Amino acid sequence: MKFIGILLFSFSGFLYCETEFHMSNDFNIYYNDITGEGKGSSSLTEGWNYIDVLNINGSGRKDNISYNYNLGVKFTDDKRNDVKNISLMNITGSFKKGYNLITAGDIFESFSQYSLASSLKGASYKFLKEESKLPEITAIFGHTYPRWDSYFKDPDTRVLKRQAYGLKLKENLGDFNLGVNYLNTKDIELMSESEKYDSSNYSLDLKYNPFAGLELTGEYARSDTDEKISNKSFKGDAYRFEFVGDADPSRITIEYENVEPDYLSLLGSAVSDRRKVKARWRYKYSKMTTINAGVLWYRDNLENQKTDTTYTIRPDISIGIKKIFARRQYSYVNFSYKFDRKYGPILKKIISLT
Repeated sequence: MKFIGILLFSFSGFLYCETEFHMSNDFNIYYNDITGEGKGSSSLTEGWNYIDVLNINGSGRKDNISYNYNLGVKFTDDKRNDVKNISLMNITGSFKKGYNLITAGDIFESFSQYSLASSLKGASYKFLKEESKLPEITAIFGHTYPRWDSYFKDPDTRVLKRQAYGLKLKENLGDFNLGVNYLNTKDIELMSESEKYDSSNYSLDLKYNPFAGLELTGEYARSDTDEKISNKSFKGDAYRFEFVGDADPSRITIEYENVEPDYLSLLGSAVSDRRKVKARWRYKYSKMTTINAGVLWYRDNLENQKTDTTYTIRPDISIGIKKIFARRQYSYVNFSYKFDRKYGPILKKIISLT
């Protein structure tokens, strides 16, 4: 590949005393000359191609309403970089007045780990508590499209249409934070007749700091899911607790998680049918030496729905030493040992046969 050049420019200005506008552009032109026996397997596009990325963002205030926006557009003729010559990369606008905040476009409102931990293309509303006695409120509606072309049913980028809406209430009670979440996720249009979900997720998350250096977090969630094509319904629970103790020279983290086989989170982060225990310890032996140790253990088949159960254990330990050479200020060495073992009836049979 022969690289030819880059053209960059940026512009920013203040239209009024409370208004900002910024624009930047990144233009690349390049040439690929591919030879040899592996030419047909190359991931590069032969010949001259270009990529141009334009970004615009700004903010301002008018009549007690503050706003900000951003826009990103990509232009290219390289089909291996993007199937579209012109594509909208991102677009977001938000407006705030008093305690109220409205955002539209690309939105990311993290409810909790189990309920919502994904970005959407849609809109959100927030009631920001601040000095009010009411809890903080967040409402969302949107779709899980990976890009805006899919939103407009472009045949080159058409994907599953999955709709989501939900509500989060969050209350701060000094050292104790409590969140109540609800999220509904529904498949509207399918690419193939495989699975069509309509799922509701209810969750409760908490965070407690009784004193400096100690933090307790946890979450409980329940899902209620219908699979429309096979006419199956299933419900499941998930919960996790984490303890963090942080006071020099030590930091200890202990986590316990249990996710039932029938628990499903379409937009959250959870591995179904898993019980997990995780512990980590960091000890600063000196300014130059740090010791890290930990262990991860998990298993499946929580409800004996399978013939066999698989157990996994992964302990590890490492020692990091800074400035091992007096004349090398940033020299560093790390010694580590990791072990990964899976065991269960099936694995024992495989080992005995081999």
